[in-house]
Amino acid sequence: MDRRTEDLRVLRTHTLLLRALSDLLQEKPFDEIRVKDLCQRAMVHRSTFYAHFEDKRHLLTFGMQAFLDDLTDGMPCSDNPAPFRQAIEKVFQYFLARRQEYARLFLDPRNAEAKEIFREEFARVLTEQTLHHPAFTAYTREEIVVLCQFFAGGLLSLITWWLKPGTQRSVEEVAEAFCNVYILHAPIPVPEASQDTPAPQT
Repeated sequence: MDRRTEDLRVLRTHTLLLRALSDLLQEKPFDEIRVKDLCQRAMVHRSTFYAHFEDKRHLLTFGMQAFLDDLTDGMPCSDNPAPFRQAIEKVFQYFLARRQEYARLFLDPRNAEAKEIFREEFARVLTEQTLHHPAFTAYTREEIVVLCQFFAGGLLSLITWWLKPGTQRSVEEVAEAFCNVYILHAPIPVPEASQDTPAPQT
């Protein structure tokens, strides 16, 4: 079997399993979904599942990684906030297009494990972006990691609130609100005064 055919088979298997997971999340909480359920819905053997994923948590993590990495791929690291805001808008557009699905997922306490996966992936991508963002160079790596854990939890809470019935905020409004909070934490470097700078005349 050539490489292209093998790659297509892998892609098909991943697609079927992710679609099965999405469908099952409409019917039952994440806690109650079993690998057996996923395989039956996707019509793949258990051995095939375990050839690609360790468990259902790994499958959900993989799906979120692919989605978020696609959003940030090629994002320039600059002081221009537009690319970051556009990526955040796409995150909200994704959840808006699947509002019923994710409102059920995020508001059901039995999906706590799934929500933690979303938070972890938000934190991972935000950390990767912030570590290379020129506006955050005054922070240490540890400070950025802590800050992005805060941002990730805030982003997940904001999405959960926004998906509740009756919440009337546009994608642009919530994305801008989140980005404004993010930018507020960017320190503005102040150049140190040169030792040779003469004192001002009085």
